Amino acid sequence: MDIGSLLLVLSLALLTTAFLLKPLFSPSEDLEFYKDRAEGEEQRRQALLVERERLLSAIQELDFDQALGKVPAQEYTAQREVLRLQAAGVLRMLDTLPDSGKSGSSSVEADVSDDALENLIAARRRARAEKATGFCPRCGTPMQKSDRYCARCGNPL
Repeated sequence: MDIGSLLLVLSLALLTTAFLLKPLFSPSEDLEFYKDRAEGEEQRRQALLVERERLLSAIQELDFDQALGKVPAQEYTAQREVLRLQAAGVLRMLDTLPDSGKSGSSSVEADVSDDALENLIAARRRARAEKATGFCPRCGTPMQKSDRYCARCGNPL
C-alpha cells in the first residue's frame, strides 16, 4: 500500500468521524427544530381559529338567508348540518393541540363541542343584531351603523 491511498483512507475516516460527531457538538440545531415545531403548531392554531370564524360566519349568513326566505327548508337543514359538522371538527382539532388543556376526543366532548358551537353562533347573532341598522332600500342587503354605501350594490345610504 502506498502513502497516497493511506492518506485517502485516513482523510475519509476523519471526515466520517467529524460528520458523526457533529450533532454532539451543536445542540442548538435540535433546539431550533423544536422551536420551528412550536411555531408550526402556533400557525396551525391560527389557521384553525380563522377557519372557525369563517364557518361561524357562514352558518350565521345561512341562518339569515333562511330567515329571509332565500333558502328552501330542505337545503337549509342539509347545508347547516354540513357547516355545523365542519365547525365541530375544527373545534375538536383546536382541542387536540398540545397546550389547549384537553387531550383526545370522545362522544361527551363531541356534545360539548356542539353546545359550544351553538353558543358561539348565538353570541355572534347577538353581536351582529346590535350592529345592524336596517336594509339597503335598493337591494335589501343588511346594513350596519358604520356603512355609508351598500356593500352589494354601492347605493349611497
